[in-house]
Amino acid sequence: MIKKLYISIIAFSLAIIATTTATYAWLSMATSNAVQGLGLNTHNGDQLEISVDGVNYYTSLPSEEVLGLIQNLVFTDITSMDGKKFSYGVRNDKFEAIKNKDYISIDFFFRTVSPYYHEVFLTNNISNEVTYNEGRVGTYIVSKGRTWISNVGFQYGPDEYIDGSVTKTYYVSDAMRVSFVEHSDNGKVKIFDLSGNEERGYGKPYGAVAYYEALKGTLQLPSEVPDTIYKLSDFDKENPYALDNRSHILTLKYDGHHADSGLRLYEGKVTMNIWVEGWDADLFDAVFGDQVKMQFQFKSVIGIKN
Repeated sequence: MIKKLYISIIAFSLAIIATTTATYAWLSMATSNAVQGLGLNTHNGDQLEISVDGVNYYTSLPSEEVLGLIQNLVFTDITSMDGKKFSYGVRNDKFEAIKNKDYISIDFFFRTVSPYYHEVFLTNNISNEVTYNEGRVGTYIVSKGRTWISNVGFQYGPDEYIDGSVTKTYYVSDAMRVSFVEHSDNGKVKIFDLSGNEERGYGKPYGAVAYYEALKGTLQLPSEVPDTIYKLSDFDKENPYALDNRSHILTLKYDGHHADSGLRLYEGKVTMNIWVEGWDADLFDAVFGDQVKMQFQFKSVIGIKN
């Protein structure tokens, strides 16, 4: 059996520090943050290489290659219907959010000399298994969490009401999204909510929207909901095939280029976007000031099992 390929983005830490004392969906001021480290590594030698410029490739991408692209990042709550275009929502829907200031947007180039493993998937979501202080191999967005007492009562979930005196821990990771945009003829886009909790997803009448309405009055909900993936692909345990295409993000193709060894290079490019979704049910005051860690693992297989 041909050996499987893996890539991990590791040690991606974000410290989000509140600059205001009252922030809630669509009324938040900008927050500042510090990216403490980001590394990309392959788990299989030089079979799969990564680059941020399409020229200099690494099996382990130096963190400074990425950090230099997001040094002006100032996370704020924004929204996207398609994972490609981002706006400030009801706060100002006439202007697009600014990449690598309001949200993270980075291009990654992939290449391999493997003649077989060309289908790349986001894999192994352990967001609900790992804690902020753990370090494990896999894909996750987790945060430390912040305790908060709401100044008003509101409908937290379909069957849960929170009084103004209740102390609860809230997590910014529950309100975050990541999308991958493939640079190809079909321009495939996948949006992922790694919390896996569709019930507390986009544009719900409870949660952050109910909190907003308790303070400010009626807020019109969006009429459409983004196509969002809450569960990553499953894989054959014995053979290098995926069982579905849910988290397929990229196909590597031969474009006439060769490695120094003379072998064909199979290449591809994606844009990865990471943002705090303003219409998420968990975007409360408390989450601005939370600390976040992110890690993404990619798996390359032959294809999808018939």
